[in-house]
Amino acid sequence: MRGHRRGLRIAGLWVTGVMLLLFNILVSVYENRYRDAVRKEGMTSLTTRYEMAVSQSSQALSDYLVDVMMELRLISQIVAASGLEAMPTELLQTITRHDIERNWVTEIYIVENGFTGERPPIAAFEFDDDKQAGEVNEEHDLSKEDDEYRELVQHLRTYGDQPDMESLLSATLELCARKRGQVLTVPIHAEGGLLGLAAAMLPIEFETVLLRDSAHETQTFVVNSAGRPINADPDTTVESVQWLAKESGGQSPTCRTSASGLVAVCPVDGPARGRWAVAAILPAEDLDHWILARTGGPWNTRLVVTLGIGNALGLCLLSLVAYWCRRAQVFQRQAERDSLTGAFSRRVLGAVRADLRARCEVLGVIAIDLNNFKQCNDTLGHETGDRLLAATARLLQQSVRASDIVVRTGGDEFLILLRSISGTLLNEIIERIRQATRDWNLANPLDGVSLSLSVGAVLGTSTRLDELIAEADERMYKDKAGRYAPKDHQRT
Repeated sequence: MRGHRRGLRIAGLWVTGVMLLLFNILVSVYENRYRDAVRKEGMTSLTTRYEMAVSQSSQALSDYLVDVMMELRLISQIVAASGLEAMPTELLQTITRHDIERNWVTEIYIVENGFTGERPPIAAFEFDDDKQAGEVNEEHDLSKEDDEYRELVQHLRTYGDQPDMESLLSATLELCARKRGQVLTVPIHAEGGLLGLAAAMLPIEFETVLLRDSAHETQTFVVNSAGRPINADPDTTVESVQWLAKESGGQSPTCRTSASGLVAVCPVDGPARGRWAVAAILPAEDLDHWILARTGGPWNTRLVVTLGIGNALGLCLLSLVAYWCRRAQVFQRQAERDSLTGAFSRRVLGAVRADLRARCEVLGVIAIDLNNFKQCNDTLGHETGDRLLAATARLLQQSVRASDIVVRTGGDEFLILLRSISGTLLNEIIERIRQATRDWNLANPLDGVSLSLSVGAVLGTSTRLDELIAEADERMYKDKAGRYAPKDHQRT
């Protein structure tokens, strides 16, 4: 039974420790899931924001190009109606100046069919108050517009091959004046076929202003059909948007996460269909910082505080369990042991009675009583009597084996239960008790009193425990009366 209770105490400590370990594991798992949920929700929000940004920028660029194209179409219709030789220069000047001021157009050209770039266009409207509208300067420096003129020549060829094309947008132009831009053209048709084209030079500023106004805090730029930014810084990573620019179809924005970061792309409709797309990139490092700011690191404050409080409470509980286990041992000892002598109490005898009865083994029983104990209490006082009782219990425990049970059954009566014992060993133990008694008397002389024990012993099977105890008592009383032969104790 004592082993059973001890096992329960150890099990309680183990259960508490395992629960503490499980708590740490569950909190860590929950924190990881929480961070995953926050990360997923944040990525959804960020993706939506980037998709909206590129969609708004794409729509703004499309509206801008359509607006410029409508102006060029109006110019084309006026020129087609009047002919190239009789163009209403003042009217065209008014229209182009309005377009230039409102839409950030650098120049508007009118080019005849067969233009080779060796001479300037027949009309060039620039945002320059010193230059007259439609003025043709024979001394014009063609080297500054070589790229533009070559692009116009290419557009004329394209319209010749595809006469039904409404407009055409060039790729990025690297001009001799170290400026960048794009050429947007609209054909001028007459009954005789293609007369020429109306062209607008679009500078880099239009992209900067439009994207800044439409994309808010998201950094966006325009890419061509190959995924190359048309007006971006040289350090811009183009590989991360190249595949998206090719796969983006229709007008719906596409947003994906790659090794380079978060990339959103939306094609531009109108004259730029199939040529331009608006792209926004959040680099991987910035994306990691963004996620880290919302989810926290592996050991964020929330996790550390939760684990700290939980482990502190768990350790307190573990300490409390250990404390009560120790207290239980003390209570058990107090319940099982006699407080004066340290021998087992009658409670233990009752507890082991059923166990001994269930076992069929050889059991030795020794009944012991102190002689003249009442006289000792009356003459020397109870303190001396208590000393004799404690000394008796001690010498009995020293004389028997560690597995034997010494029980104080009454005031000055003791009982010893010896399991799995032989008659020879029983005689040796009785002799040890008597010798220990003599040695104690020699070492602790008392005036007029000596420690004297009456002993009764019997040997039998454990199933007859009650009978053996009664017979040992009887023999002990015979020994006290001087009628018991010490060696005639064996009983079957």
